[in-house]
Amino acid sequence: MTLGEKLTLLIKEKKLSVRAVAMATELPYRSISQLLESDSHRSLDIDILIPVADFLGVTLNQLLDERVVYPFAEEAPSVPVSAYRYIELYNLPVSAGTGVYVEDNGTEMIKVAVSPKTEGASFALRVQGDSMSPVYHDRDIILIRSQPYVEVGQPGIFILNREAYFKILGDRCLYSLNPVYAPIPLRKNDSFSCKGLVLCRIRKKENR
Repeated sequence: MTLGEKLTLLIKEKKLSVRAVAMATELPYRSISQLLESDSHRSLDIDILIPVADFLGVTLNQLLDERVVYPFAEEAPSVPVSAYRYIELYNLPVSAGTGVYVEDNGTEMIKVAVSPKTEGASFALRVQGDSMSPVYHDRDIILIRSQPYVEVGQPGIFILNREAYFKILGDRCLYSLNPVYAPIPLRKNDSFSCKGLVLCRIRKKENR
């Protein structure tokens, strides 16, 4: 299902018009119309899509991944920030590209706002590469909930033959949001494990 098809169904279900969405997001009418006509995310303006997604109550992952179909699974609504917690950030970056060799590089503690998206996080990692763009970018920090598996179509942290990947689990493969990167096949004799489900992105981590 394409981006334009998903947005059209969402707007229709909420009994909105394109003009109403444009007014609510303070975006040009033509910009919203172009999103509805889009069959790919390769040339879209992410600064236009983000406020539209927020207004419609969906995530960028749900809109941009063509393997995720509408209607979407229910997600917890956002709430005002009332507290903070500390989460362990591993200094080893996780690859959103061709893989990073796993080794122990130490950890540090980072402070994150408590919200429905962050409260289930077990640890954090820094993204390396651009295979998960335009949703996740090089040096973003992502929060992960530790679990031994994810469902097909969900983003996760995987160890494949001692290399760490941030990808989406497919049918016998790991795939990226960036169409430049080909799926990585999962073969019978591979050493493969899942370390957790990626919950969200919080901020970028600058080089030190």
